[in-house]
Amino acid sequence: FAVDPATPLPAWLTLNASTGELAGTPAAAGSFPVTLLASNAAGNASLPITVTVAPAPVAPILGGSPGPATVGAPFSFTPTLNANATQPISFSVDPATPLPAWLTLNASTGELTGTPTATGSVTLTLVATNAVAPAALPLSITVIAAAPVAVPTLGTWALGWMAALMAWLGRRRWQPRATHNRY
Repeated sequence: FAVDPATPLPAWLTLNASTGELAGTPAAAGSFPVTLLASNAAGNASLPITVTVAPAPVAPILGGSPGPATVGAPFSFTPTLNANATQPISFSVDPATPLPAWLTLNASTGELTGTPTATGSVTLTLVATNAVAPAALPLSITVIAAAPVAVPTLGTWALGWMAALMAWLGRRRWQPRATHNRY
């Protein structure tokens, strides 16, 4: 066996001339066209092939920090994830730091959602796992009280005017009308 000189092997690839076996450790991803040649007493043959090297798998890297959650208001947090991480990736929560009852995890996206019911602090570890390795992201969510709603009030002056207006409207409404006979 031999390699056609017009399509040489990449430096990391070798050919066993006795068996025709190609072997090596790829240095980078890519496609490498090669033409193998074989000859014996019966004749010569060539076989064009392409050696394709897939990119090396990449472990997930998680990032992000949730803002505060507010009692009675919907909360949502989705972690950032390196774009080149090998798919599929699944998300979970470290069993040592379970989710509170009000919080749920989307195992496909890593999104945490829910509506807190009381103030306090939630500490948990979000875990992203693929075929390469898991990645952990410790999180702390502070749950704050809802801001009080300001109720507008009328001052004494406005109440006086409102009472006078109501009295005037009431008198006009119930005042008997004079009837006129035109006969």
